[in-house]
Amino acid sequence: MAGTAYRWGRPAVPVVLALMLAGCQSGGGTAAQAPAASSAPAAPAPATTTAAAPPAAPETTTTSAAPPPAPATSDPVGAPPAPSVFNNHADGTYACTGGNVTINGSGSTLHLVGQCSLVVVNGAGSHVEIDASARIIVNGASADVIYHSNAQVIVNGLRATAHRV
Repeated sequence: MAGTAYRWGRPAVPVVLALMLAGCQSGGGTAAQAPAASSAPAAPAPATTTAAAPPAAPETTTTSAAPPPAPATSDPVGAPPAPSVFNNHADGTYACTGGNVTINGSGSTLHLVGQCSLVVVNGAGSHVEIDASARIIVNGASADVIYHSNAQVIVNGLRATAHRV
């Protein structure tokens, strides 16, 4: 290229800088912009033919059907509501009503029915069965958790387990 002196690629820098500044001054910035939408009307869709559907059958209703059985995660009759924190050893079945439950008592054997938001098992050697929970965290050493529905599960405890059945 005669007449143009290129030293170490430096002439390209002022050109790129000038283009960037020109784009910023015109409101374009350095990001690419999408082209403006055309205001021309869209072409009409091609004509299609369809066959007429057959007439619908008359609706029938029955009132003798029994109501469906309660789901397996419903609260059993007489289950007390689960406290938000079990600080001591506890055994039994408790009803979750959408809140958080933390189990700190070691050696606890619990069954949580209903829907919990979060269950945290800190108690070592605890055995917990959970019908439904959005999240489960198992920190207790040798803790065993069984859960029945999809959940985000984190197991941190030494020899701790969590199994979906």
